[in-house]
Amino acid sequence: VNATALMMKSLTETFSLSIVITEPSASGNFATATPNIPQRPQLVVTGYRTDIDPLQPGSIFKLDLDIKNLGMSDASGVSVVFGGGAVTTDDMGTPQPGGVSGAGGDMSTFAPLGSSNIVFIGDINKEFVTSVSQQLVVNVTAQPGAYPLKLSFIYNDAKGNRIGDDQIITLLGYSLPQ
Repeated sequence: VNATALMMKSLTETFSLSIVITEPSASGNFATATPNIPQRPQLVVTGYRTDIDPLQPGSIFKLDLDIKNLGMSDASGVSVVFGGGAVTTDDMGTPQPGGVSGAGGDMSTFAPLGSSNIVFIGDINKEFVTSVSQQLVVNVTAQPGAYPLKLSFIYNDAKGNRIGDDQIITLLGYSLPQ
């Protein structure tokens, strides 16, 4: 009964809220700041699927990615590095020609099969969608769970700058009863 009486009291209390509105000190119209939209490509995985469900230890499967360029310019020489990778740079951080490294990627749960973990896509114009496939195998030591798979997109923008963007997708591993 006391709890009900306290609840009723808190629901019936009132309070005042004051907002002070002042006029701008200078006269005239002011422009609203426009957000700075990068004038570069922006590659995004818009969908992905596997040809086997569920994924289990030892499963060989094909991973299909749908990739869209949502940026403001075209991307050329696009490669995707499964497991993550990097653009080779010098000591000053300047990208170097031809420098795509996929050797440092994490392929402990899902490993490439039939080719390396680097797949060359080509050019992806703005607002264009393309698909890429990679055959992978689930490590036999994988436990049931959700596994993040890092993807690195390495490409050139319209000015010839080498850019690397990383994304994560999630693959689910199961262990069905024997």
